[in-house]
Amino acid sequence: MSNIVCTHCKTLTLSSYKCSNCSRILPIIETNPFLLLNLPILFNLTKVTIQEALIKKLLIYHPDKFALADSLTKKIITENSALLNEAARALKDEVKRAETLLLIQGFDLNNNKDLIHQQILLDFLEIQGQIEDSNTNDACKLLLDYILKKLEHNYQEIAAAFEKTDLNQAYKLVVKRNFLLRTKLNIENKLEKLYEVI
Repeated sequence: MSNIVCTHCKTLTLSSYKCSNCSRILPIIETNPFLLLNLPILFNLTKVTIQEALIKKLLIYHPDKFALADSLTKKIITENSALLNEAARALKDEVKRAETLLLIQGFDLNNNKDLIHQQILLDFLEIQGQIEDSNTNDACKLLLDYILKKLEHNYQEIAAAFEKTDLNQAYKLVVKRNFLLRTKLNIENKLEKLYEVI
């Protein structure tokens, strides 16, 4: 834990929740959503576990506890609650949770020039061609079913890679999942256009 300056009394404090000098609520400075919610840094978390952790943390900042507080404190508890809700939202989304785990481990998910991105992009372009060539609802629905099955299988592979702590494989699978999600969206857009024609 490092020293931070209290927003209220401007003194150094060791606490990350309340100032050790004036005892007022401090803004959250933690950015890791797992640590924000006091959760283990794991992929295999249930939405129920995440929600329970969120509720426990939100109780600390419940507005009823600060009904008589000054405006700065009320602003801080509102911002802290928003950060906690955003952390929970990110962790409930399996892709964002996986991406967060990889970022914590130093993986650059925005490196579109690595070989993994390039190989998956080639696969993506092939499927994109199939989407463009699909001129019927049935053909698009078949492609959509295929992608949905690939997404389900991909999720299981991601969970297994994190379970084995094979971060390189997890990285590759998360990159692939992002491409699969974009492909799913492209198929859904194509279906929407086909429905408009009917």
